[in-house]
Amino acid sequence: MKKIKTLLFSAIALSVLTSCGTEESKNIFISEAYVGSSPFNSALEITSYEKEISGYKLNVYKGKDVIFSISLDDKFKDETYVIANKSANEEIKKVADEVLNDDYFFGFNYIEVSKGDKVIDSIGNKKYETNYISGGSLIRNELNQKPMASFDQLAWYKVKEGVYKYLGNVEVPITYEDFIKGPKLTPKYTDESVLFSNGKIPLGGITETKVSSLGDGDTTNFVYDATSGLSGVFRTRYYLINTPEIDHGPGSSIVPEPFGQEAKRFTNSRLNKAKHILLQSAFGGQLHETYGRNLAFVWYTEKENPEFSDYVLLNYEVVLNGLATFDTRSKLEEMYDDEILYYSYFEYAVELAKTQKIKIWGETDPEFDYN
Repeated sequence: MKKIKTLLFSAIALSVLTSCGTEESKNIFISEAYVGSSPFNSALEITSYEKEISGYKLNVYKGKDVIFSISLDDKFKDETYVIANKSANEEIKKVADEVLNDDYFFGFNYIEVSKGDKVIDSIGNKKYETNYISGGSLIRNELNQKPMASFDQLAWYKVKEGVYKYLGNVEVPITYEDFIKGPKLTPKYTDESVLFSNGKIPLGGITETKVSSLGDGDTTNFVYDATSGLSGVFRTRYYLINTPEIDHGPGSSIVPEPFGQEAKRFTNSRLNKAKHILLQSAFGGQLHETYGRNLAFVWYTEKENPEFSDYVLLNYEVVLNGLATFDTRSKLEEMYDDEILYYSYFEYAVELAKTQKIKIWGETDPEFDYN
């Protein structure tokens, strides 16, 4: 099985993530779905706690029809069994225990492990095709190393395109304890040669900043140093997120929304406590938005002499705490912490907040006048 470590996290998150498994047949499950740069460059990994199994099948669907089916009996020499498409890259075929005579895995097929008429584990949706993975891999996180009859994206890590080193072994890319904290700044973006921008194009680098004046939950006026490619005070929108609106006073056409004030307090309280703040531009994204505001990832730390690993991504924190929606239009395949896309962290955070039904996803704001 994939490596499991003792973790510390909220009781709510634990109950959400571990309530999805089935009590029956705890010995076999799909543990990784790999899709590379081409939809044909695909493979599937199944993990079994026991080598001796009987009666299990793998079924791959296209629509409502089974297009591929194979018995899983006698397939497990080790803990994992990897099947690769015919058109998979050679390095994927070398990892595979079996290479198919056709292409069946495309990242949108419904795939299940069954025993008789009972679905034991699955990935995808049987009712409709949805592109649940593209340009990368899904790897089952260590909290969910068990069969799940219904696909739940909270059970998976999403790893960037081209990473296949987790196929055919029992490793996972990150512990859940570290994952739920959000992405960390890595040398790829903190190298001094990687600039924040050239004044027109975001280059993915970082620049230290100070607050000029506070705003709402997703907008702050920051002081930009000339080394950022910009110079002066700029109103800055937090990239990828949208917090509820606040009351902008008489004459404003903006309508206040529930939890707008709480989102404002959440963001501003972190900025007020921060000893250092970094802005990061979105390489592959935009430097400015429609209203002329800058766009940035906002990192902060309360430590006086921090390492880059001490910084927390405020954009992500706001989403994780149920105080912002997440803009799914900006996937940013180039921005990642080690092997996991920034996008994937945000996507996970918003789904977790929805599942927990916290703040904007299910609570009533006691400060807001709903009348």
